Amino acid sequence: MNLHAPFVVNNLLKNIMKIISSGLVLFHYVKFAILKLTWECDATPYIKEEDRNEMQDAYETLKKQIRARGSITGVLNYLLFKLAKDYCTCYGDYRDFIGELEAAKLEIYRRLAANYENKKIRENGDVE
Repeated sequence: MNLHAPFVVNNLLKNIMKIISSGLVLFHYVKFAILKLTWECDATPYIKEEDRNEMQDAYETLKKQIRARGSITGVLNYLLFKLAKDYCTCYGDYRDFIGELEAAKLEIYRRLAANYENKKIRENGDVE
């Protein structure tokens, strides 16, 4: 992250407040501008193969436990809350953790749920 980012973000926020008070807010533009200043260019949701391999055993164990339970209801909530509680120690950690949750939600919808919905639209017809 750029070392001058806090100063730049602070100035950006002051300008945003001026824009808000004058009634000229373009929410998505402002959101994009802030994200552009704070995100690293090479950050992606895809981790390297060797990092995946390190986590595979834990994943397989968790998957078996969830399947044996018969439902995922409540399990993810518990696990994610417990991870956040044990991992996060400051605002930046919470921000990053919640950002990862949001990105995962969007990725699941984009790559899995939307395909399922499109399949059902083809099978049953679209809403008119």
